[in-house]
Amino acid sequence: MKTYIVNIETRKNDRDDVLGPFSSFKKAQQAILERKGDWVLNYDEYDSDFSKGKIYTEEESIEILERELE
Repeated sequence: MKTYIVNIETRKNDRDDVLGPFSSFKKAQQAILERKGDWVLNYDEYDSDFSKGKIYTEEESIEILERELE
């Protein structure tokens, strides 16, 4: 069974977090929106792409990672 987690890492590693697991990629995206706000939808700096589940800023990186559960 596929699950998705949201991995949040800060530059200083002082506020790292993991959200999930979520049953779908869309639910993981929703968790990012609830946590960070709508600005991530159109953010494209540092090769960020919300549709691919990757947001990179100067302070943190947020990625949606797929995991397989047995």
